[in-house]
Amino acid sequence: MATKKLVDLAKTIRSKNAGTDRITFDIIFREKENYELVKNSGALTRETVAELYGIPLSRIADFVEFDPAYAIKFTINRLKPSGSFGEGDVFGCQQYPPLYSAIKVDGRRLYEYARNGKTPDIEPRSVVIHKIDLLEYDESEGRLAFDVSCSKGTYIRSICRDLGEKLGCGGAMSFLLRTSAGPFTVDNAVTMEEAEAGWQSFLFPMDWPLTHFGKVVLPDDRVTPFCSGLSTSKKMLKVLEEPDELAKEDVRYQWAYKVYGKAEKTASEPSFLGVAFYDPEADEIKAHKVFYR
Repeated sequence: MATKKLVDLAKTIRSKNAGTDRITFDIIFREKENYELVKNSGALTRETVAELYGIPLSRIADFVEFDPAYAIKFTINRLKPSGSFGEGDVFGCQQYPPLYSAIKVDGRRLYEYARNGKTPDIEPRSVVIHKIDLLEYDESEGRLAFDVSCSKGTYIRSICRDLGEKLGCGGAMSFLLRTSAGPFTVDNAVTMEEAEAGWQSFLFPMDWPLTHFGKVVLPDDRVTPFCSGLSTSKKMLKVLEEPDELAKEDVRYQWAYKVYGKAEKTASEPSFLGVAFYDPEADEIKAHKVFYR
């Protein structure tokens, strides 16, 4: 039997808070057969998880095989309580959002509390800092500039605040330049004057931003059913690409596909029809957003 890497059979798609002192890590398999194979082989145990992530075995509090979701779940004790400055592990770190933000607490935006002089209890949020580089530092002005690559939901204002707190001098953000968001970069940006002179030349194809989704082509007789919201067996599809690693990091997009088909009988090439999600239990895709009628 050929040896396969675990990442080819399953993908870690989420980590989540499990109280202030623990974090739960889920490994979810696409196919029941692969889940059963790994489960029965004994290849994934507390010991292998500890070795894989370089953590002491004593930090793994729970290890559960959850058959209904084809998932293996384990819970790890944090090194520091959730929300502690500098608390982090292989899954990311915890960050308190700034009080002047649009996050809701008990149905109200945080900035609404702030404007009324109130400070509600704010829960920390899990974020990932992929990279942070110091660009320049002016000691006389007490200013520094840094470049950061981070997960969505990260507040740069909170990073500035926490750095100032750690240094004992206080910190605030005075300038922010977003250099990229998904596949869009600052190089794609245009001025209002450029857009007014001919905005059509700056348009991207509708499917261009969905770079991390999988890609499937429908047979001609399934185009109309798909556009009507009906499901199609995956066996009937031509799969050109599977969702990539970044799509699999988010449970919402781990089975997301761009769908193409010949919308017109006279069409020579398939065109982009919409987005669908794959249901592993039914082994079929179902339209989520259809852009062609």
